[in-house]
Amino acid sequence: MQKVIFKKKTYGYSSFRIPCLSVTNKGTILAFTEARRTSSDYAVIDILLKRREKGGKFSKPILITE
Repeated sequence: MQKVIFKKKTYGYSSFRIPCLSVTNKGTILAFTEARRTSSDYAVIDILLKRREKGGKFSKPILITE
């Protein structure tokens, strides 16, 4: 089963790169990604996080750092 967690051209970002998934001991999935407003290698990069509690849906993105 595949699931798109960060879809390009959403939330004001052109692209998302270098995704990372982690699962906590309680079963919460943490999805991190590098978000770029343009597709340039020299674009300003934000780090976003989405959380999914066991059996639930992914949260809206949370800005971790700019």
